Amino acid sequence: MQTIPVLNLSLVLIPALLVVVILWRWSAEPGAALYALARMVIQLILIGFVLTYLFAAEHALMVAGILSVMLLVSAWIALRSVPERRMNLYFKALLATGVVNVLLLILITQAVLTSEPWFQPNQVIPLAGMIFAVGMNAINLVLDPILIFGFGLGIAGAAWATVFAQATAAVWFLWLILV
Repeated sequence: MQTIPVLNLSLVLIPALLVVVILWRWSAEPGAALYALARMVIQLILIGFVLTYLFAAEHALMVAGILSVMLLVSAWIALRSVPERRMNLYFKALLATGVVNVLLLILITQAVLTSEPWFQPNQVIPLAGMIFAVGMNAINLVLDPILIFGFGLGIAGAAWATVFAQATAAVWFLWLILV
């Protein structure tokens, strides 16, 4: 594992501090921006420690548990634009996101990268995060308003947008991998 010197790491704070200065000049209240910056740094440090622990783990059950939580959360996030009957649609969204994303993750980690062992945490967890995020967000962001308002489908439109987003992500990843 590579260790990043503190001086090099502190360079990433330059853009954040620039934003704080801009906010201070616009609103003369830098306290909220400094608070948000401090909270972000603390959260990233804590996440870094957690990821370091997880990536060193050799437990398939722990990796499967983390992937399960990631799937549960991604299905909930996919429905973020649905204000009504969110719980009724949750299991459909979970099925749509789960089937496609798990198949993609298996294909990429086992057929393309040939991860050994299959649950290699430093490969599986980051890839799962990217696959789940891309699959649930990209197309869903575009299709939600089109199907909900443009076609007048309401909540059903949001569900169909989620299903279509996952299916399209699957086709896209397969094309990238196989072509």
